[in-house]
Amino acid sequence: MLILAIDTSGQTISASLLENGDLILELNSKDDQPGNSEVKSGLRDTKRTTGGAGSDDVLPAGYTKKRSKRGSKTSRIFPPGASVLLAPMLKQLIQRCDISFDQIGLIALPTGPGLFTGIRVGVVSAKSLAYSTKADLIGVNTLQVVAAQTAISQNCFGSPIATVLNAQRRQLFCGQYVSESPWKVEEVSPNQTLSQEAWMQSNDCKLVAGSGLKPMVESLAENPNLVVADESCWECSATSVGKLAWQQYQDGRRDDFWKLEPVYFRPSSAEEIRNARTPK
Repeated sequence: MLILAIDTSGQTISASLLENGDLILELNSKDDQPGNSEVKSGLRDTKRTTGGAGSDDVLPAGYTKKRSKRGSKTSRIFPPGASVLLAPMLKQLIQRCDISFDQIGLIALPTGPGLFTGIRVGVVSAKSLAYSTKADLIGVNTLQVVAAQTAISQNCFGSPIATVLNAQRRQLFCGQYVSESPWKVEEVSPNQTLSQEAWMQSNDCKLVAGSGLKPMVESLAENPNLVVADESCWECSATSVGKLAWQQYQDGRRDDFWKLEPVYFRPSSAEEIRNARTPK
């Protein structure tokens, strides 16, 4: 069976084609974005000639400029995300593998947690493809994917793994999992959102992994009871999403196309502001 897997949960967008769990080809926005060297060069030129974010008419294709919050005069440049990169990446993947979308039997994706916009784009894209191709659909938990990668990378099966992703505002999306064998991962405790400080105080797993660790690496190094997994397995990837989904598919799982939704784990900033302004 051909499996199309995508990952739009983080900063790096990726798409993979697998056959029965074996990788055929993966593309990602770090290495395979068309004109990647030109984009980087253009970004450097923009910064040098303007002393800041530059003007919109000189930004590389796909890049956007946004004014910082609270009326600041400074701006930041944002690279293209899933809404810009995913569709052409999928087209390129299919063309390079010389297949058609109709040949795909399973579509796999992370439904969260992760970047709000990226998760929405991934879910809508996957459901649209599944609807048009009649392929089966499986959505996996991003924290579970990181745990599966970590168990394989560290050769640590049977022991709890704490996985954390950056939830912004000094908060973390947290999960605990145990992997008894490759790509077979079980949840130990329900996922939750905690502050960095609360997670460090409550974590009872020896092995930790995930991109949420980046701002805490120095603090974690001071704890002799913790083992920080290699950074290569911190980020979710489409290939890992596909392998995990394939294992679950073989175990009999099928997601309901009409009921599959993003799992955000908390309201967005806009929703929190709206809820705070809404009279109770």
